[in-house]
Amino acid sequence: MGELEIIKQKIAAKILQKSNLKTKDLEEKVRREIRFARYFRHPNIIRLYEVIETNTEIILIMEYAPGGELYD
Repeated sequence: MGELEIIKQKIAAKILQKSNLKTKDLEEKVRREIRFARYFRHPNIIRLYEVIETNTEIILIMEYAPGGELYD
């Protein structure tokens, strides 16, 4: 969790290791989901602000949602 200086809003970063995306099919599914998430603007969907890609990671900068994990 961090805070975006420009708008003073809390953000979350999700880091995906490319090595964990075992198959090209899984990697393509992740990329497709990212592509779609860029267009979502709804109060019940966490907003994706930015995607940073390195040689080993895909970093998603997203709206912060307090309250813990969905699965908890």
